[in-house]
Amino acid sequence: MIYDEAPFPQCHASTIEGTKAGLVAAWFGGTHEKHPDVGQAVVIPVDDDIKGTKPVAFVIPKAGHKPTEAAIKKYALENAPAYQHPRFVWFVDELPLASTNKVDRAALKRLAQERVAEAPERG
Repeated sequence: MIYDEAPFPQCHASTIEGTKAGLVAAWFGGTHEKHPDVGQAVVIPVDDDIKGTKPVAFVIPKAGHKPTEAAIKKYALENAPAYQHPRFVWFVDELPLASTNKVDRAALKRLAQERVAEAPERG
């Protein structure tokens, strides 16, 4: 079945592929979106001199919720491998969209690199 709308609210990306059996659709969410205070989250790798890359997160809180960076990091460490926990968490009202109406990960990566460069050294 292919939905006109995302089948669950945490979806922020989808893809449709043609196969010999027909069309296959997939919707994508993420570990952070299972957190009760998170409406949508996107994790982006940013350059790191020591590790090569490190993950950072952009989070849209659920309406009326106020998650903290510490709570999101703790949740990630408890529910995903340690190397995947975001070293920075930024709360935003919206995520940039590409012309395909999907999250513009390239724009987020540029923004993340700028924010990391301006931030005090950590994680």
